[in-house]
Amino acid sequence: MPTGRVKFFNADRGYGFIAPDGGGSDVFVHVHEVEFAGMKTLVKGQLLTYNTAPARDGRLKAVNLRLLSR
Repeated sequence: MPTGRVKFFNADRGYGFIAPDGGGSDVFVHVHEVEFAGMKTLVKGQLLTYNTAPARDGRLKAVNLRLLSR
């Protein structure tokens, strides 16, 4: 599973982005995936593991989130 840090998360709008530790494009994350992982929100700088899956628009989104640190 890739790891990355939360770059930005807006709980009011229900989305954010993860900056992958290995470099590359930021990965979109939806509040649904955050809640599915048992969390209420994400905080900038948190370290996560995640998988990626195609979003409706064809880009990648983060799924199966797991918090590693705060």
